[in-house]
Amino acid sequence: GCPTSALSAASNPILNAYGLAQISSAATSIQLEDKASFGSFYRTVPSDDIQAKCIISMCQHFNWTKIAILYYNDNYGTYLTNKILELGRNIGIKSHAISYINNTGSIYRAANTIQKLELYIIILIPQNWALKLTFNILNKTGLMDFPYYIIG
Repeated sequence: GCPTSALSAASNPILNAYGLAQISSAATSIQLEDKASFGSFYRTVPSDDIQAKCIISMCQHFNWTKIAILYYNDNYGTYLTNKILELGRNIGIKSHAISYINNTGSIYRAANTIQKLELYIIILIPQNWALKLTFNILNKTGLMDFPYYIIG
């Protein structure tokens, strides 16, 4: 199986057309739970649905009612973010989804949006290849310091 959700989502329809199953040890996207689209996809790790529920539980525990979800704009980030938004909306948590891609300007724009909206609890959903650049810019813009809290 493929090592990422994006690759699994892209390759599964082809494998499915030939009657072949796909088993991934790393693809966690909620998107892949749709059996109508990904009927021959299986995984050995839990779905991101569990991660979303835990994030919302943590927000409830600490009485956080206004959060930013800073996510890398890919299958993994988009579907996890959508689930967090849905669960948060159901219990009255105001969630602001802010996407970015792997370039400096995009991450700076996302950081500035967080500051303008005065969002101090930041759920970070990054990708490994963008991690160093993301943290460098968050640090330069002051989002790594009090009063901000980054969870991710």
